[in-house]
Amino acid sequence: MDSNTDAGLIRIVLILGNASPAIVSLINVIFVFVGVVFISSGIKGFYDLNQYGTYSSGGYAHKSSGGLIWRIGIGAILTALPFTLGVFGNSLFGTGEQNGPLTYAPGGASALQKAILEAIFNLFAIAGYISFGHGWISLNAAKSGQNQMTWRAPAVWMIAGVCLIYLPQVLDVMAKLTGLNVMNFLLF
Repeated sequence: MDSNTDAGLIRIVLILGNASPAIVSLINVIFVFVGVVFISSGIKGFYDLNQYGTYSSGGYAHKSSGGLIWRIGIGAILTALPFTLGVFGNSLFGTGEQNGPLTYAPGGASALQKAILEAIFNLFAIAGYISFGHGWISLNAAKSGQNQMTWRAPAVWMIAGVCLIYLPQVLDVMAKLTGLNVMNFLLF
């Protein structure tokens, strides 16, 4: 790679990292829409159960209300995704955990290195939002009978999403447990 390619790649990472608030907002809008669809189809499912004794939609049929309750609950969680992620993050890392990405930048890091580090953490947070939402959608599929999945795979997606969103805090916990600061290996 030549220096022009490196500079172009750095510029792309910085642009995407700086656009992360808008990208996260778009992801939130998509998951809110999915959550509203889940809630409305769950309510319609209860109506169909009372009227016809079954609810059939999307290639699966409910004969009880358990899957529909899960669907409405998961829809409510998806419509409040930022609040839900805050609850999970505070539960794992506590409200006093206020480390930011720049906590990991070595003292002699340049402004460009700090900006790149922040942009990379923002990109991981975007992947975390997608992973967290996907975990809840997968849990809905498992509880609604759409597939033979257990709760474990969706739980992995959700935990991975929270860890990616709160990656600086996760790295801080790892550094405290192992004594190894991962960012010192990457930024030299």
